[in-house]
Amino acid sequence: MTDQLSATEDRHGKHRLLPMEEIDRLLRVSAVRQELAPMECRSSWLVPIRAYAQNQGSGPLYLTGFLYPVSGLMGQLKRVMRPRFQWTIDSATGRIVEVVDCSFRDFAAHIQTGDEIGILTPELLPAPTVSELEKFRADTLNAYDSALPVVFTSPSELSNETRQAVVQLKQLLRRGIEPFLLPFYHALNPAFFAWLDQF
Repeated sequence: MTDQLSATEDRHGKHRLLPMEEIDRLLRVSAVRQELAPMECRSSWLVPIRAYAQNQGSGPLYLTGFLYPVSGLMGQLKRVMRPRFQWTIDSATGRIVEVVDCSFRDFAAHIQTGDEIGILTPELLPAPTVSELEKFRADTLNAYDSALPVVFTSPSELSNETRQAVVQLKQLLRRGIEPFLLPFYHALNPAFFAWLDQF
């Protein structure tokens, strides 16, 4: 097998990858995040894309996601609205390289919905308690670190161990993404989810 790579090295472009926990921390404290997305906005999980193609090209690996408003008082059901912004992050540095207002250019314009797209109920949460939610988030970030170095690589080129790491990320994202948000995730980069479906 040829997939024995450092967890911080991208298979295709030899692009160094910052650990996802550090990327997550940088995004949470970034001035851009504070300015564009008030507290009622949440950030999606990130989806990998290539710089020069939205599939397995040889360009550097970037991560894209969206910020979406969630409203509702404490103890009440949360109303989830359409994404407000899309952002793209350099996976090597955690630097935000692009932010797009969806009212200007909507990555999901083909998805026909009203402003409100769903209700966030306790049953949709990936874990029932705060401590379990924190563990779920940590597990998911670790799964990204294992899968991103080989993202878009054919399963036949990967070892059983690496394939299992990708399966774990797929299962965690399935738990962590609300069904009404899934079409918006696919709109970020359908090639990524087509790749996951091979595992």
